[in-house]
Amino acid sequence: MFLALVVWASGVSANGRETTGGDSTDSVCEIQNCIAQLADDSYAIRTEAKRRILLYSDDPAMEARTTRLLELAGRDNSLEVRVGSRRLLDQIQMKRIDRQLRLLRSTDDPSTTITLPGWKRFSTIAGSDVHARTLFAEMVVQHYESLRWIENWNSGERATHDLAGDAVGSLSDDATALMYRWLNPYTLPSDDATMWALLFCCDSPDVHHGQGAISTRIALALSQTTVGPRMDSDGDAIVMDRMVGHWVTNAKGIHLPRERLMIALQYGCTEQANLICDQLLADATATPSAQAMAMLCGSVLQRPDMEQQLLQRIDDERTAHVWQLIASKKRKIRTQVRDVAMALLLHRNGIDPREAGFVDLQADPLVVFRDHSLGFSDDRSRRDAYRSAAAALEKSAHSDR
Repeated sequence: MFLALVVWASGVSANGRETTGGDSTDSVCEIQNCIAQLADDSYAIRTEAKRRILLYSDDPAMEARTTRLLELAGRDNSLEVRVGSRRLLDQIQMKRIDRQLRLLRSTDDPSTTITLPGWKRFSTIAGSDVHARTLFAEMVVQHYESLRWIENWNSGERATHDLAGDAVGSLSDDATALMYRWLNPYTLPSDDATMWALLFCCDSPDVHHGQGAISTRIALALSQTTVGPRMDSDGDAIVMDRMVGHWVTNAKGIHLPRERLMIALQYGCTEQANLICDQLLADATATPSAQAMAMLCGSVLQRPDMEQQLLQRIDDERTAHVWQLIASKKRKIRTQVRDVAMALLLHRNGIDPREAGFVDLQADPLVVFRDHSLGFSDDRSRRDAYRSAAAALEKSAHSDR
């Protein structure tokens, strides 16, 4: 008890307020002594030692050193010291997280003051406004260890732990496979914003372990209407649209523009969709399929230059799609670029393309028409449809005068 009183008295200033001392060398020595006292037979001495260690950890100038000394104590010969140090590290971590969560939830504090694992990557993708901060706070509360694991995985750090807390030893193929199983876009609940956000954070351009494979799985999931994030909360929906938009932008070079364009349109990423449309419509080397989809998406986006773009492609005879009707295995529908342009010109003028001869046309909830259904089984049908379309457009033009 006398030793505990001596230790306590050494940290009281002249005005009666407790301090952790001014000299860093003396402070380190005291922390080491306090760690050794974790194995003392006296309960009072052990309790006071813990209190002093936690007091040092509250000092910004000493927090890192205190944490490091406790980590080193994890290899001490004494079981009491090892267990006590581990518990203190957990307490310090919880206090640090609580402080950071308070900063995170306060929009008055700049995002640069937040040092939580994964925040830098997340804020780059999702922003740092109140919606982004609210979602990230939920991620920290629910998946703190997972955020640490993902940050190590993204940075290529060699020493890590798996998602259950067991040592892995290195970011090997086994660790990558573990991440794939845990963050499988086909099994994630569609309304779980935290899990989808974790998945997007994993798909980092800095990843050294199969980033393309993760991105491919995301692309396949997002391109299906039955799979993908569907948020109930307006705030989560706003953040998720940003994350999808960021993915669409950064997936350039990994995925085809057509895929990225469809995903951007499906998730309301108008800026990214317009940008991809610009690139495809201006690129003479773009595939016929990509050109067809750019025209369909551009029409949905109500681009002011769309009629001019359609007229420029009214003579493009390249084949964009070949579609075989299931009901008639011998009948194939060939869709040319000009077929898509003509059907959209009719639609823009309030004319149903089916009335002009596009008899196989099918509606699409996203892009008005399914691109592969806008073609014809033979050239004669196409010529007849084009004559009817030209007459309908001319009649529409006269009625507008």
